[in-house]
Amino acid sequence: MGEVNAAEGVVRGLIKSHPSIPITLTCTSITGAQQAVRLYGNLVQHAFLPIDFPLFNHLMLTRLQPKGLIITEVEVWPNLVHQCYVHKIPKILINARMTSRSLTNYKKLAFLYRPTLRKFDAICAQGQLDFENFINLGVYKRQLHLSNNLKFDLTASVEDEGKANMFAETFGVENRTVLLGASTHEGEEKALLKVFKKLKCTHDDLLLILVPRYPHRFEEVAILVNAMGFQSTTVSAKNTEKHNDVIVVDQMGMLKAMYRVSTLCFVGGSLVDRGGHNPLEAALYHVPICMGPSTFNNPLIVSALTKAQALDIVNDEDSLFNSLDTLLNDLIEAQARGEKGHKVIESNAGATQKTLAIIEESIA
Repeated sequence: MGEVNAAEGVVRGLIKSHPSIPITLTCTSITGAQQAVRLYGNLVQHAFLPIDFPLFNHLMLTRLQPKGLIITEVEVWPNLVHQCYVHKIPKILINARMTSRSLTNYKKLAFLYRPTLRKFDAICAQGQLDFENFINLGVYKRQLHLSNNLKFDLTASVEDEGKANMFAETFGVENRTVLLGASTHEGEEKALLKVFKKLKCTHDDLLLILVPRYPHRFEEVAILVNAMGFQSTTVSAKNTEKHNDVIVVDQMGMLKAMYRVSTLCFVGGSLVDRGGHNPLEAALYHVPICMGPSTFNNPLIVSALTKAQALDIVNDEDSLFNSLDTLLNDLIEAQARGEKGHKVIESNAGATQKTLAIIEESIA
């Protein structure tokens, strides 16, 4: 789903510049497909990417007859790339990520990935380290472009503002201090709830909003919250009769709206070893951020926000409590951290236009 969000500016740019050319957007997950439908509706046609097997790719390419193949971030699909190479279909890898960890893994299969990557007409690297790691893997320098990270090109939407206003009015959160647990994974909700319980001792009006990463866990998280003794509700239940301690967001497409109503946040996938989710959406809405130590999915983004003092890396429940408690005890400082995060986005924007120019040059 993250790749679908990151590519939004590029997809909309292509729709605008080539309105008569159909765009097929493929995903490998149900959540990614659902997000694509929410973002584009009928502006693009959606399909699930077939298994990377020559026959399946041949059938897909024969049916679609694409003018170009654009792949986002890190999944290079060797058979698909080769089929496009054979059929002389231009291939562009955008927002390309090659962390040091990925480089180590790719080198183990260099016999497969090096020739695959060399078949791309252009590779748009997220950052200087990614650029250098691609060269280290054996990609030709002439293929590479330093386009920067598409994830920095975020804009606030009117739709999300409307969702946020409706949520705030429905659940009465306008005047409350709100802690958001964003894109949380199994194990993180329990840790957050334990920290939240301690914080409530000195911050009685604090509200916790939990947004689990995966829809199949919505009910599981709601049950956990109740089992730990909190007054709670879910967005779908809309139980506003009592003063809720916790609200579980059990609907897709609500995360950006939740950042709008939040005072501070924890970004998930980071206290467990999942590499952490993108913290830039929090920065877009001026929200100070805490994350756990696992941040390998977005190292440059995390580094930029940490250096700007907009993001605090914590190692465990105790340090998470200390970080959040410090922010809650000085909301002026918390607000200042949020502003610093927003400035990081402003200073790194522009990747979308660079990427679109490279795509036009490669496919022309």
